Amino acid sequence: MPMSMTISRELRPILKPILTFKQQHSLYVLTVPQAKLEEMIHEESMENPFIKIEAWDEYLNQRPARDFALRGMREDYFIDEAQQTLANKPSLIEHLTRQLCESRLTREKRVIGEHIIGNLDDRGYLEVTLDELAAESGAPASLVEAVLQRIQNFDPVGVAARSLSECLLVQLEHVGEGDGLAARIVATHLEDLGARRYRKIAEELRVEVSEVELARKRILFLEPKPAREFDCEQIRVAIPEVTVEGVQGEWRVQLADSNLPRFRVNKRRFQWQLTQLSGEQKELKESLKEHLDYAKQLFRAVQDRHQTLLKVATAMFKRQEDFLNRGRCWVRPMMMKEIGEEIGRTESTVSRAVADKFARTPHGILPLRFFFQDGVARTRGPALTVESVKAKIEALIAAEDPCNALTDDEIVKRLGDDHGIELARRTVSKYRDSLNILAASQRRRDAVALV
Repeated sequence: MPMSMTISRELRPILKPILTFKQQHSLYVLTVPQAKLEEMIHEESMENPFIKIEAWDEYLNQRPARDFALRGMREDYFIDEAQQTLANKPSLIEHLTRQLCESRLTREKRVIGEHIIGNLDDRGYLEVTLDELAAESGAPASLVEAVLQRIQNFDPVGVAARSLSECLLVQLEHVGEGDGLAARIVATHLEDLGARRYRKIAEELRVEVSEVELARKRILFLEPKPAREFDCEQIRVAIPEVTVEGVQGEWRVQLADSNLPRFRVNKRRFQWQLTQLSGEQKELKESLKEHLDYAKQLFRAVQDRHQTLLKVATAMFKRQEDFLNRGRCWVRPMMMKEIGEEIGRTESTVSRAVADKFARTPHGILPLRFFFQDGVARTRGPALTVESVKAKIEALIAAEDPCNALTDDEIVKRLGDDHGIELARRTVSKYRDSLNILAASQRRRDAVALV
């Protein structure tokens, strides 16, 4: 029998100002995955005399007990808990944040950089406009654009682009080819290039067809998805930080039993060490105070991380009862903006909260980002996620007669007649390409060749 939704504990929204150093640190702690945070706390406890980890021996013994491996996210989001493999590869956000911290940017520009990095999608593209970033960070759009250009030249080059053409152009400019034929084609004829309309490109750019073909080969060496090497197809550590389980006929959302070390701020030791110093040791006193302040800040940031993650997860799964009751095919389309509005946080905060975080659900361990999928409206029935629509396209093509392959126009008609899904032919083509399925003419040629 389907279960109803209850919330394990109620938390009031916390509205905090942006741009202070403490908030920057809190947002970073919110973004990093649990394994990285565990490492941060451990390392800080080695250097900071005022961070005391409780039950240290027990913590060390339990550290490897709850690690899970994530494989094959493209094919199946379910994580087999028997695959206990660790990976040290940093996430894209960690990788970019490290470069940002090592750059010689001013504090104001680093704050803007944090906002940019926090708004990247799984491809490494920027999800928001410059005006939205300017409003979020309180900085002028011109300064945001300058920082954006700097980040686009971080490794991987082309990250934080706002379109495919910008991504490729940044890479060409980075190697001194920003004025070459390849860049001109990317800037003005990318669609023609994809359709192999080489003669049209050659005529309009007044070059030889052979030159266009050589430029195409150069473009093929570029990376259209800068975050590819950091994506979920890589083996990565997946530690569930949220659990959703049925308790007495109701769904309960709560934080997982974390293996993060429990720590406290040792204020007594600070007071004792102060008494051991003379009045002339001002620099040493200031150093002790800085260590104490950071210990307090880290403690508050971790507490805020737990609170924000629980609030986000609770709001998410309140909208996903069909998924909980019936399975993955019933994921409801959901946007980060609506979750942010409900809990009183910004969309970028929600994005940071779900980055590299996982939930243990009745249908497997899933990344929280999995549940944020665009919706496709239908003429009948509730909206479907894009992934569900892609699955229907894939099913139609799998069932076709290969020698009489369905065209994109025919797929559009089938989707409308059978499922009430109204899509443009171009959208169907885009979804088909994302599934690595050839066009109908190419599928027919391949089928004939095999006969």
